[in-house]
Formats: sequence, C-alpha cells, structure tokens
Amino acid sequence: MPRGMKVVGAPIAFAIAGALFTLTAALPPAFALNPKRPITHYAKDVWRREKGLPQDSVNAILQSADGYLWLGTDDGLARFDGVDFEVYDHTNTNAFRQISITALCQTDDGTLWIGTNGGGVVRRGRSGWSAVGVAEGLPSDRILCLGPAPAGGVFVGTPTGLARLMPDGNVAPGVVRGAPPAEPAHAIVRRGRDGLIVATPKALLCTDGEGLKPFAPPLPEGTPALRCLIVRTDGTVVVGTEDGLYELVSRAWRRRGTADGLTSGQINCLVEDASGNLWAGTPLGLNRIKPEAIHNLTIKEGLPDNDIKSLFEDHEENLWVGTNGGGLVRMKDRIFSALSTTCGLCSDTVWSVFEAPDKTLWIGTEDGLAVYSTGRLDTLRVKDGLPSNLVRCVWVDRRGDLWAGTAASGLGRRHDGRWTTLTAPSPIPNNAVLVLYEDRKGTLWVGTNGGLATFDGSSWRSMTRADGLPDDRVRSIEEDREGTLWIGTYGGGLARFKDGRFEAFGRKDGLAGDNVWTTHADEDGTLWIGTGSGLTRYRGGRFATLTQKDGLFSDVVYTFLPDRRGQVWMSCNKGVSRVPLAALNDALDGKGKLDGVVPFGVSDGMSASECDGGSQPCGWISANGKLWFATVRGAMVVDPAEIRIDRRPPPVSLEAVRVDNVHQPNDGDDLVVGPGHKTLEIDYAGLVFSAPEKVTYRYRLAGFQDDWFQSGPHRAAFFTHVPPGRYTFEVQARLANGPWTDPPARLQIRLRPFFYQTLWFLVLCLLALAAAAVVVHRTRTRVLHRRQHQLETVVHERTSALQDANLKLEQANERLEALSAQDPLTGVGNRRMFDEVLEREWRRAQRSGQPLSLLMVDIDSFKPYNDAYGHKRGDECLSQVASALSSSANRASDLVARYGGEEFAVILPATSSAGATAIAEALRMKVEALMIPHEASATARFVTISIGVGTGVPQEGSPSGYLIERADKALYLAKQEGRNRVRTLA
Repeated sequence: MPRGMKVVGAPIAFAIAGALFTLTAALPPAFALNPKRPITHYAKDVWRREKGLPQDSVNAILQSADGYLWLGTDDGLARFDGVDFEVYDHTNTNAFRQISITALCQTDDGTLWIGTNGGGVVRRGRSGWSAVGVAEGLPSDRILCLGPAPAGGVFVGTPTGLARLMPDGNVAPGVVRGAPPAEPAHAIVRRGRDGLIVATPKALLCTDGEGLKPFAPPLPEGTPALRCLIVRTDGTVVVGTEDGLYELVSRAWRRRGTADGLTSGQINCLVEDASGNLWAGTPLGLNRIKPEAIHNLTIKEGLPDNDIKSLFEDHEENLWVGTNGGGLVRMKDRIFSALSTTCGLCSDTVWSVFEAPDKTLWIGTEDGLAVYSTGRLDTLRVKDGLPSNLVRCVWVDRRGDLWAGTAASGLGRRHDGRWTTLTAPSPIPNNAVLVLYEDRKGTLWVGTNGGLATFDGSSWRSMTRADGLPDDRVRSIEEDREGTLWIGTYGGGLARFKDGRFEAFGRKDGLAGDNVWTTHADEDGTLWIGTGSGLTRYRGGRFATLTQKDGLFSDVVYTFLPDRRGQVWMSCNKGVSRVPLAALNDALDGKGKLDGVVPFGVSDGMSASECDGGSQPCGWISANGKLWFATVRGAMVVDPAEIRIDRRPPPVSLEAVRVDNVHQPNDGDDLVVGPGHKTLEIDYAGLVFSAPEKVTYRYRLAGFQDDWFQSGPHRAAFFTHVPPGRYTFEVQARLANGPWTDPPARLQIRLRPFFYQTLWFLVLCLLALAAAAVVVHRTRTRVLHRRQHQLETVVHERTSALQDANLKLEQANERLEALSAQDPLTGVGNRRMFDEVLEREWRRAQRSGQPLSLLMVDIDSFKPYNDAYGHKRGDECLSQVASALSSSANRASDLVARYGGEEFAVILPATSSAGATAIAEALRMKVEALMIPHEASATARFVTISIGVGTGVPQEGSPSGYLIERADKALYLAKQEGRNRVRTLA
C-alpha cells in the first residue's frame, strides 16, 4: 500500500477479483476456454423461452455439418443460428409423435437422427422427415441415446435393449450380436474411425465387427450404474456413473468423487474441449476436471441452474451447457475483464484510470477514488480528505504527490499523507477539473472548464482565453518529443503552446472537429488527435483525418493507446476498437481504405460497451502492457498479449425465400417463380456463435443489381418489381471487419414472364408491324397523287393525334412511377421510396441544421402470427398496422414506408428526439389499440410493435446510414428488453 494511505472501511479480500484480473497466462493455440484461467472468468450468456428457446430444459445439443446448432428440449427441437431459433414440433412437422427430445446424432451422410421420450426416432434426411418406433420394429419408443453405426445408420439405445437403424431409416433385422437382451443402453460413443463403445447400466461394450463384445479391462466390481461416457482425444475412456467418474489410466480405472471436489457423484454428461479441459455436468453444478484439481461452477458463480443435462463444444470452441429448467448457456473466454462494484469497486461510473510508478492503480469514479494495489482494493472519499466523491481525473507526480480533480469542488492534493484542497479563482481558474498531466520537467498541468493552471513544485500560474487559449474548456494535454505542449479544448480545437505562446488549430486547418477529447504524441514526432468528429494525424505540418466513413469504428475517439504489438486501441461510446498503427498511416497516406479494425463490446467481456470520455487520463497502458479503459460499468482491462481473434469469414446459410410473402421450398435447387410476382424476400444468416452481433452482410441480385448492397446486420434482402429473367442471388458475411465469405452463398432464380413479355411474342409483334407498314406504304403510294392536296390536313390531324398519344403516355408513365414507389400490399412507401426520401431529407437537414428522426418499427412475433393464423391474415395484419402508422404520421413531410417483411420505417423531418419518441409511443399505442388477436405472441394477447428511435443533426459529409444504424440499434434494445416498447438513441 502507498505510504501514508489510510485504509477505508474493511479491506476487501480480492481473491476472486484478483483471479479475474490475472490475465498473464498465454492462450492456447486455438480459441477454446483457457484452462489456466479461473472457471469464474469465462463469459456466460443464457437463452431461455423469452429469447426463442422452445423450452428451458435442454436435454441434447449437436452442431450439424452445415454449422447450425440443434437443441433437444422437453417441448420440441430447435435449430439455432446464433440469433434466431427455428422450432420443429407437432405444429409444423408431422413426423414427431412426441416432442420431448432426448438424444441427437448426425451421421456422415448428413442425416439428422432425433431420439424422443416416447415417440421413437425421427429421421431428417434429404428426402424429408420420417418416424421410426415400436410399430416399425424398435424395442421401445423411449430413446436413451443414439450413436453412429460403423457401416452406416445409427445404434439406438432404449430402456429395453439396443437396436440398429439402417441409413434409410429401416430397423435392421434381428438383435445386435453381443448386446445384453432387454438391457438399457445409456450412452454410445465413437472410438477411433470405426469403433464404438456402448455403456449399459453395469458394463461397457465395444464393437467387434458387426456385433459387440465386453470392453477390456472391465470396470471394478460394484461400480455404480453407468450414465454417460466419452473417449478423449488421447484415447482415454471416461465413464460417468451415479457415484463419480471412472477414468481408464494405464489400463487401470481411477475413480473421482465428491471427496475429490465434484459437486455431485451423479454424472449426467461429459465433454472434452479443445484445450483438453474435461467437463462434467451433474445435478448440483458444472465441474472442470484437470489432473491436479477440480473446479466448480454453480448458481453462485452465475449459472442459471445447477442441474446440467447436456454439454457440447461447437466449431468455434464455445462450450454450450444445457440445464434442467435454466435454459441454454454459452461459455467462452473473455477478452476483457471488468473491475466493477461486483468486485468491490466504489462505483461503476469510472472517469479516470492511472497507474503510478509503484504499480498502484488509481481509479476516479462517481463515488470516490479507488486504489488497487497488491491484490487489495480500497476507497478514499470526502471523509478521508477528498474535496468531493466525484473524481474526474487522477495523477501521481514524480514527487509522490497524489492529485484528484473533481467535477465541481476543485483539486485535491495529498502531500506527505495530508490532503489539501485548491479552488478557484486561485490557484486554479475553475473548480471543474477534468485533466491532469505532468510534463518531462515535472510541471503539473491542470485542465479545467475555465482554463489551464500549472504547478512547478513551488508556484502556480493560470492561463485562459485572455492569454491566447482558444477555449477555456480544456479536455486533453500532451507533450511531444520536442517539449511542445498540445492542449485539446471543447469547441476551440487544438492549441499548441510553445515558447510561452498559444497557436490555435481548428476544423478550418484540417482538424476533424473542434471538440478534442484526447491527444497522443508518438516518438517519431507524429501527433494523433481524437475528436468528436474523427481521428486526425498531424505530421510534417499537415493534418489528415479518418472518419467512420473511411472505416473507423467511431467518429468519437476518447483514448488513443498504442500497445507493444503495433496495434492502437481507441475507446468511444460504442465500445473499444483495435487497429494496426501501420493501417492507420497507410489509409491516411492514401494507400487504400482502412483495414484491420476490430471492435470489442459486451460479447467480448465488457460489462458495458459505452466508455467514458471528457476527462484525462480515461485510458492507461500499465507497466505490464495491459490496457485500462474507463466505462459506465467499471474499469475494463485487456491484455493484448493474450488476444487471439478468429477473423475467418463465417459460413452463410440461405434460410428462407418468400415470393409475395409466400414461403418457397428451400431444398438447394434453383428457384423458379411464375409470372405476376411483385415481391421477393430472401432470409440469410452467418453461422457465428461467439459474437453473432458482429456479423455484417452484403448481397446482390446479379443481373438486376450487380453492385453489392451493404446491409449491415440485417439478415434479409427485399426486392420489388424485378423483371422476368434469370438471376443469381449472392450474399456474403464478415466478422468484425474481417474478410468476406468467399465464395458467397448463392441461389439461382428464374422469374418466368407472361406470354406477352417473351421474346417470341415481341418478334411476332415486330413482324406484324413491319407487314402493316409495308401495306400502308404501298396503299399510300397508290393514292398519293389523288390525295396530295389533302396532305397538309392529314399531317396536321396525325400530328395532333400523336401529341395526344404522347400526353397520354406521359400520364401513364407518371402513374406507373407512382405505383413503383408504393408497397403493393400495404399501400405505404416501399424500400426504394424510403431510400430516396431519407437521402433527400438527410441532405436537407445538413443544409438547415435541423434534427432528423427515424423510427424503425417491427411487428412483435410476426412469424408466429403467420404460422398461427396463416399468411392471408398476416397480410391483413400488415395492412392494418401500416394504416395505423400512416394515420398518425400525417405531416406532408413525414413518410411511412415498408422497410422489409414485418418491418416499417417512419421518416420525421425537423423532429427532435423527444418529439420523435412521443410520436413513436403514440404509434405503439395506436397499434395496440387495434386489438388484433395474437395468441402466439410471447409479449401480449394482441399484436404489438417495438420501435427504435434514432435522431441526429447531420454533419457535412456524414452518411444517412448513421441514422439507420442508430434507429436499428434502438430497435434491437427495445426487442431485447421485452418488446412492445420504444427505445431512443439520439
């Protein structure tokens, strides 16, 4: 503990938190759960019924060859793509005689086998779904386990014996040779390429050609009933029983039980992950088993339920845990760790982070000054001498003095263990102290909301606008290699202080913006400036800027922290991003678009993605190379040495195709659509389970729309009025700005024409016109000499007729153009009209400086509505909702448009965030007042909507997509928080 520090309250034993921040162990070569980290360190995410899981007891988990996760629950089978669940049960799959799923297996031919509790086995192959039960020859309809048979098909374990199903789903004749008659089989696992091991309650059996034989060496006499087994990657056999684990080591069985650390002797399931961790699920918690120790994870450590029914590791090496009533849990390694109130921090709102030379970490928060040293966390507050509990910045100078800047109570100094408070107007110009910095001469610089102050150890000096500072609101201070001081201000741009004089730089000089949040000076003389409008580099007397439009994660840059590996870390309101320093320089030098940006957020272990800025230092590189960031949910820490990011592009699956809102078969063949279609909608998904929210997409309809359309996180493509012809739909995905999927997922589409739209019909028409022209020409030639005197009259009449025809044609074209901008089902604007109006209003708002608001509206649980009431009722529901939206957004400048599927968008020009929120709430209430019955909704008994509100005052050069992104993010939050609500992001 630092000399002279007073201990506040009871010291916090930081065993758990200390382990949480022990981030020095190197990750294994893959991306699996690091066995060297505490079991409590892993990130845990839970899915339950409210998120789409059909039921909260997950009995079996499997990842199929195409990348989907399949989940067997007590109330149906679910296919999971990382975001959405597709449920199969009685309502949509006749093959299910019983929907309590007990076992899953996929064979090498791609067939999915589903075991049920009373309905036999359901087979899903290329020809569709089929069922096999007692009536077809199985010994029982209750299935305990499934395992691939060496020669194809599956072995089926039931309570009354073992059977085999052939690849075509037929039951093999006779009994399995060597299998105990009428004895249950609880587990079947593959051993080697063609071998199998079968666990019965009292013995292990292994394959012997087409039959089974006793496994050698046998289990010890009196071994409790066997429940599960696995064969580890090194060939070791591990058996879970009703009283512990039995592991075959050097041809001898070794037992582990509760005395060795297991939460329970009853082992329900086992799995080995890619790092060699052995995991055992029991009725009393999850266990990580290593040769030297067993670590437990229970409800106390964040599990939703202690009763573990199933375990599985996916291709990305996430560990999936199925519980008995607590839902589905995903466990993965954290990239970030959080120091927050759950670990004993005095407040989750962190403004400043600083590491002193003695490795003590100081954290300025909303409720005190925290200090973390030698595994101990303590807090200083007003009663200990602080001027205020709201500490905006902190610094320890080379003399050993501790400085704490507060939001409104001045500057605190602890010298020789005693606190003193310095306030305005002397020696500091303002009591809101936001920046502390010590230059190489040992002078302390203090940035406030009223100017600068300096302290050289003996005397103070103040500097304000009267001394040449461009703005008194100081936000950052940095010294470059030549000893020049750079001061960032709020509203006044950047100031250079050299030879006792200030020189100001702003947007007019090439700076990205006049609100400067941070500055960083490289050893090569380069100065980096983080603003609220982008990142600027100052080198060789010239400014160059990158923005979000150039590939930057955010235009707001609160910190700029280069690590020891050539990467730069920046924080903002959306999270933290990492980008190679070389990539920044290449992009600024015009050598290509910025590449290599990797964003981080909640899915990477951050408690919240919103970082805090406006105070400095709000980020810090500690002596051990770790990086700390101030956020609204604690101090986040990351060790760049440990990060291994998988940037492989995700596989993309085409999930559904709808023509005029009618589902089309999706069996891998070409799509052929009859004449007269109006809309074409294609759903797709990038199969990523570690961080599906980081997947972005682009698509095109080659032959109609040859340029790629960047759809962001949206997982559906919508087309209207595509002319007849042959097209290729292509979609690609990428993860965290990584490479795109190559080759893309493709669908060949043939849109058949009416007969009058065919080439042969056009040819016949041209021939008929040509023949008619010849006849007319000859006729007119014969009578020309008789009607020459009438020529002027005829020409005049025909000219008038042609003008009338042209006028009618123009009117028809105008009507056609109006129809092309209208959604044919709902009568509101279509996607094309939405894009045109949003771009026009965005440019208008840029000129006027007025706010522009966008509402993204989604009908809650619309797919279940369609499934329950049919697509005709679904169309009527869409029309009713569209009519309700149109009747409320009734200004001439407002636009209601169908954005796609069940999603609408409302453009509100010259509307503030508060006004847009009020309108959105009125729309939500109006739709709710329609009282359209919706018994299939998990939200309400009637049809409801969720609305995301985004508002902004467009800046020059900013894209309109920014507003869509804000509104879409708000909509995601509204749905995540339970739907039937309005969320606003201004």
